[in-house]
Amino acid sequence: MWGVNQSRSRAVLLLGGGIIIVVAMMLLLIAPSAGHGKFKPSIVWQQASVDVAVAPNETQDVLVAFTALKNVTDAIVRMDGAISSVASVTPRTFKKIKKGQTTSVTMHIAVPSGTPFGRIEGRLQIFERGHATLAKPLPVRLTIGRLFEDSELNVSMFVLSEFQVDELQSNRPDFLRGKIFMIPGDMPNLSLAVYDNLGVLPVDTWYDTVLRDEEYSVRDSTQQSLRATSVSGFPALEVRSDILGHTYLRTLVVVGNRVYGFETTAPDYVEIPSSYYSMLETVSFE
Repeated sequence: MWGVNQSRSRAVLLLGGGIIIVVAMMLLLIAPSAGHGKFKPSIVWQQASVDVAVAPNETQDVLVAFTALKNVTDAIVRMDGAISSVASVTPRTFKKIKKGQTTSVTMHIAVPSGTPFGRIEGRLQIFERGHATLAKPLPVRLTIGRLFEDSELNVSMFVLSEFQVDELQSNRPDFLRGKIFMIPGDMPNLSLAVYDNLGVLPVDTWYDTVLRDEEYSVRDSTQQSLRATSVSGFPALEVRSDILGHTYLRTLVVVGNRVYGFETTAPDYVEIPSSYYSMLETVSFE
């Protein structure tokens, strides 16, 4: 019996030793592969993303630059995703790019007439001719809307719907001018009001000291939330109020000695359309 137990013990030891050896070999195989799994680009883009707004039946060219981190040959640039249906890129091939060289491609965008308003996304990619990836994909976002611009208000933006514009009226002494955008169908209307900010107050201070106690957003509101944000690089404050079964969303932006107020509303059982935020992403103060 002792001999049998001894044999069994040796078998267990041998089996255990074999398992240890197998695990050790697996670790050795996994360790180097982890290092290889981290992508090291040969080319880097000069921007984090591309955001473009175009109206139907319009075209636009966008220059996109990149830099080679090492010598590259036979590079191919490709547009992928849904955006490729309305966009192309030239040149598409590069025979040789030297280390440290910055070059560029032109993204051609042509939106056919009748294209629905909305957002289309895609990415620019660069490959070697053998299909090895040379750069991280560059996100590209295209907003298709109707352009509104006003030289007196010094603002332009793309509204993701057809609309008619009328003057916005207000009795406030600091009110300069405003517009209301009447949108057909079930989409909520939009409005834009411009106020004096002669003290060049920060947006949250202006709201607290100038607007807060004089607006429906506090007087009739059952619930209110504030969120700091930005529009076109300028500091902004998002004010969301629930009033008598409706949600009122206002985005206040301080630009120099002016405050721009963008506003929309919807029944409280309906989400504020994403097109409102897409519109804000296209705003430009001139």
